[in-house]
Amino acid sequence: SSHLLPTTCCLYTLGAAWAPAIAHGSLWRLVAPVFLHVSLPHLLSNLLFQLRFSFGVERQLGSQRFLLLYVLSGGFGNSVSAAMDPHKLAVGASTSGL
Repeated sequence: SSHLLPTTCCLYTLGAAWAPAIAHGSLWRLVAPVFLHVSLPHLLSNLLFQLRFSFGVERQLGSQRFLLLYVLSGGFGNSVSAAMDPHKLAVGASTSGL
């Protein structure tokens, strides 16, 4: 039900990507959204995608390199997303999709 979903204000406070805040120096907002999700179905769909595609990549790269690639991919993806739609508040691990 909608009363269990986080508010826009809550997501912003927790670190959702938002271009105006990033432009003013909140660069941590490029990575934080990877670890935030709007709902349980949102979390589960991201988790299923990650489980399906990430094990092989992690096996090839090793855990530390994979984590670095995951975080850098999320940061890059969120920067592109913020540039393309600067007034969108964004969360989720989709930008780290490998």
